Amino acid sequence: MVQQAIQAALESWVEKGRERDAIRDGRTFVLRYGRRFKLQHVGILTIFAFFFGLATVLVLHGERATPILLCLGFFALLTIFSTIYVAYAFTSRVIIDDASVVVRCFGMVISECTAEMLSTAYKSPIHESVVLQSRNGKKTRISTQFDGLRSLVAWLWLRPRDTLTDSIVSWMEAEAPDLDEPWVATEAAS
Repeated sequence: MVQQAIQAALESWVEKGRERDAIRDGRTFVLRYGRRFKLQHVGILTIFAFFFGLATVLVLHGERATPILLCLGFFALLTIFSTIYVAYAFTSRVIIDDASVVVRCFGMVISECTAEMLSTAYKSPIHESVVLQSRNGKKTRISTQFDGLRSLVAWLWLRPRDTLTDSIVSWMEAEAPDLDEPWVATEAAS
């Protein structure tokens, strides 16, 4: 119960610190994880590394009891996985331009969805992510914890209405309520 309250408070703090606008780089927009998100995961890494260090010191000073060795292995794994996740959080980017949305991590392109290949966009019911599905079946997942999601919403409003599911439209309206729906204005004028 205490853990859930702490987790809810932490998630609320991270969400309140999220920037709504993306970084503009020429004609593209760059989405990144925000400072609070990164700080949250660096904090978690620090806690795991502390306990790994404590278990290491105990083992180096002759404590060879099975629980200490298990703790050493357990916190070693948690520290390794947390380090990888922190590196992921610091290197992840979503590049948005008129023609495409590109997800990059560790300096590599992880996935890409072009405007003309987009068949469906939806809000994942399982993960905190927006999913862009291409006509070839490939999926591009974008975390809803990135800073600058208004740019993604604006990009999606420019897509044909039949590619947007009700779940993504609801999410878009909540994420950027001040952005207009261009296809609504186009349909009303017809």
